[in-house]
Amino acid sequence: MAAGALIGAVVVSAIFLGARAWAQDTPTAVGPDGAWQVSESSIDVVDAPNAAARIIQYQGVLLTPAGVQQPSGTKSMIFKLYQDNTTMVYQQQINVVVAEGFFSAEIGPLDPNLFTQQLYIGVQVGNDAEMTPRQPLRFVPYAMYAETARTATMFRSYGVVNADGSKRNGVKFTSSIINNFDGGPAFNIDIGERYNFSDYVTNVTPIYTNANSCDRALTVSTTSSNDRLIVVMFDRDGNRKLCNFSFSVLDLP
Repeated sequence: MAAGALIGAVVVSAIFLGARAWAQDTPTAVGPDGAWQVSESSIDVVDAPNAAARIIQYQGVLLTPAGVQQPSGTKSMIFKLYQDNTTMVYQQQINVVVAEGFFSAEIGPLDPNLFTQQLYIGVQVGNDAEMTPRQPLRFVPYAMYAETARTATMFRSYGVVNADGSKRNGVKFTSSIINNFDGGPAFNIDIGERYNFSDYVTNVTPIYTNANSCDRALTVSTTSSNDRLIVVMFDRDGNRKLCNFSFSVLDLP
């Protein structure tokens, strides 16, 4: 017989990028001799101030094989995360304080990129076998990946452009020089989609050098034309200049 049972397990993510969120699930897990059980599981409300922790909080009740709550004490528990319910991608052993059967364990910190796939959690208490079937993680834990995904998608394009209009480095753009835009040369940036300056937050920062008189007196103007970002530079006398610069195009919030 197994040394104990786990009932009413609750998976609570301490990561969420919003004011509040909640969801419910009802998995069942049973040990090799039928003594282990998990039922009436739910995901509680989680507040945004905990968003930096990257922790999954797993709660439940430990029972004896006879269905009696375990006495208070400390239990060694192993928590495992599985990809496709087969390949283990994370394991953590924790000494968990049990209070009349009830326990709460913090799993992590975890890599948010784990949550780009369906994961299942397996639980082992002491030397007993891991419970089966493993429980799929639902809803709130996946918000950890949303943290990085949102940061990535906010940036539509960014990088560094050379004074000759060529791309030095960056993400999702090509660049060139327009020799006669409104009376003079300008930079033409294609971000791979229709660009309208009123639809994005655009930042351009000249890279100051002595070459081509690219000093701190430069003035930068941005606009859009033919679905492209146009960057125009002027010196203190109002003359067009071509200087190295960095830029970023972000989604409006």
